[in-house]
This record gives sequence, C-alpha cells and structure tokens, in this order.
Amino acid sequence: DALRNSENRFRSIVQNINEYIYSVEYSGGIPGKTYHSPRCYEITGYSPLEFERDPHLWFSMIHPEDRAKVTEFLGNINTPHQMSYIEHRIIHKKGRVRWVSNSSALHRAVDGAVLRMDGFIQDITTRKDTIEQLRRLSVAVEQSPSTVIITDKNGTIEYVNAKFTAITGYLPSEVIGKNPRMLKSGF
Repeated sequence: DALRNSENRFRSIVQNINEYIYSVEYSGGIPGKTYHSPRCYEITGYSPLEFERDPHLWFSMIHPEDRAKVTEFLGNINTPHQMSYIEHRIIHKKGRVRWVSNSSALHRAVDGAVLRMDGFIQDITTRKDTIEQLRRLSVAVEQSPSTVIITDKNGTIEYVNAKFTAITGYLPSEVIGKNPRMLKSGF
C-alpha cells in the first residue's frame, strides 16, 4: 500500500509539473528504454508513444543549426567541461520553431558506463521572443535621432541615449542618478 501511494504521488507530480521530463536507459552505451512525461506532447507535438516507437525522434526534432551544439552538450555531461543546461531550438510536429531549455544529468555505473540520462525540457519561446523584442527596442532607442531620457517615478534619471550626450555634452555617468532639473541649473 505504501508503494502504491508513492507511485501515485510520483505520477501526480510528473503529470502536474510544467517541464517535460524524460529518462533514457542505456545498455552497453546504446540508448534503450525511454520515458517521456505527458507534457512532451504539449511542448513537442509528439506523444510519449511516438518517442518510444522512434528512438531517433528526439534528435531529428532538434533544429538542424543546433544539432552540433546539443551533441557537444550531451558529450560534456559529467566531464570536466560539464554543462547541465542548454537552450536550443526544436521543430514542433506542426513545423513551428520552438525554443527550449534542456537540463540533463547522466547516471553512471562504478566502472563509468552510462546507465541512464534524466532531464527536464521547458518551452522558453515566449521568453526568447520577449528578449528579442527588448533588444530591438533598445537598439531603436539608442540610435534614435531624438533625445531619450528615462526616469524612475521620482524623476531620477536612469538612462539617457547617445543623442542626449551629443546635444547636452553630458555623459550618462554624469547624469544617471540625478534629476533632469540639473540641466537647467546653470552648472
């Protein structure tokens, strides 16, 4: 009964976690039995059964430009060059490009042979899109032909663009933290 309760608790956690959980068992260095949580369908468009039927599906859905990076990442897990986290693109079953974060860990036998790889994948497409929009906005503001001054709610200068410096002669380091009234002070 205690075992059944533990299994039910584990199943509930796995089905309600935001990440797609995967596990790959190895035998003689060759990937074998896999587990893919139900969330894999939402993130990749593929069902756990499709991953079981095609052991190479996980690799084929990685964006072609990111495959070498992912292969290098996997090769470095549990080495002196260890990385346990990578961001890369996948091609969703419906053809859309999605950004994911992938955290993995290898489990080895005493002799060093790989026994299992466990990991979590999370869709970060919205975050990546937001960062790219902010980057474009930042470039536009920095290159604007107009003077741009950003202040906090108390009127303290937090940012000035290059046009501000060109027109006023003040460097950002001279005005950030001050009130824009200092421009009228005569100093």
